[in-house]
Amino acid sequence: MAAVRPIAERFWEKASRPADGCWVWQYAINNTGYGIFSESTGKCVLSHRMAWKLTHGDIPSGLFVCHHCDNPKCVRPDHLFLGTCLDNSRDMVAKGRSYWRGGGGNPNAKLSESEVVEIRNEFKTARKYGFFITMARRYGVCRNSIRNVIYGDTWASHPEDKP
Repeated sequence: MAAVRPIAERFWEKASRPADGCWVWQYAINNTGYGIFSESTGKCVLSHRMAWKLTHGDIPSGLFVCHHCDNPKCVRPDHLFLGTCLDNSRDMVAKGRSYWRGGGGNPNAKLSESEVVEIRNEFKTARKYGFFITMARRYGVCRNSIRNVIYGDTWASHPEDKP
């Protein structure tokens, strides 16, 4: 019967480890691009989390293992840092990796910035009864889209004052 190999040995052989740059995980990858490693218990863990655990010990409850390099396949310990969910989100935004694009930056936006201004300005002086339906027909959107524009549920970051 073959001897059980140490977990660190099994783990690190699955990563390329050049002197410079990322140490890229060369084994199983999940659908979001992160490496997966199977512990001897059969439990699968994300490879960057295992790299942290092997190098620094247990990960405190509630913390994420984040990447300085933004490479989900990277397991190089000095490219990793611990952070909260908020830290991870702020890091993503600061590095321009946020996919949220509000208002006219959203490719699915049905209204333009100028139309939002027109709708909000007209609402300030309009007879309120039937306003949402009238505007929805005019702009070819549903009345909830008009309501969301008026009350800032969409286009919230637009500088135009909301009623």
